[in-house]
Amino acid sequence: APASQARGRQEMWEGVIAGVAVAAANGLAAWLLIRWAFDRDNQLFVLAVLGGMGVRLALVVAVSVGVFKFTQLPAGAYLGGLIVAFLVFQVFEIALLLRRRAGAKREQGEPK
Repeated sequence: APASQARGRQEMWEGVIAGVAVAAANGLAAWLLIRWAFDRDNQLFVLAVLGGMGVRLALVVAVSVGVFKFTQLPAGAYLGGLIVAFLVFQVFEIALLLRRRAGAKREQGEPK
């Protein structure tokens, strides 16, 4: 029994790590896209951020389907790691966007 518990725990952590890795790749892609779009005009910035968000979410879904179809990782552990890490990275993405907005307002001479 202890050996099977240890194996179950290891599988759980593998699922969590895989979910966090997918969320981290998504967060890195978001950061790179925002950094690229930072100095572009507002229309291109919005298109890059919103369009990029749609593409990134589609990729996360596709990768997750692949994980479920081609691996034996525990779905709950994978989804738990993915969702928690995704939300953490989302906070950083929103902070980057707000910083960009504040910088744009300063350049235009508007108060924050």
